[in-house]
Amino acid sequence: MKLWKPCAIAAALIVGGCSFSDSSGSLSDSVSSPFELASSLSSSGESSDTAYLDDVSDHARTIVASGGTVGDITAGLSRVARAHGITNWEAADATYLGFGRGLAKAGVGEAKLAHFQNALTDDSRHATLIATGFKGAIAR
Repeated sequence: MKLWKPCAIAAALIVGGCSFSDSSGSLSDSVSSPFELASSLSSSGESSDTAYLDDVSDHARTIVASGGTVGDITAGLSRVARAHGITNWEAADATYLGFGRGLAKAGVGEAKLAHFQNALTDDSRHATLIATGFKGAIAR
């Protein structure tokens, strides 16, 4: 009789549609999902480049402000890009402009800006785009 109750409870959970989730995902896994949702809900009149740039900016701000790693940032950038149909975020100028905006929104200073430029890219043009996005966001 003791075995019956646990089996009945397990059966009720399965039939009732109860599910369990793994909460061991990284910070970037949990943070990027709202941006994927927001991008899928964006209005049809909004430019896809603008929506992507905004999502990259939001992702960068969130990860940097929470102390995330460069690995968290790049993993999230891959997810944000995929949500927008971009297969190579490293080749998209909007990635670097949006990332610079996100750094400004996170309130980082010039030293952190330089750190993230060096950590994210070896390309001087991309580093310049990060600085441009950063300075453009500060000027707003």
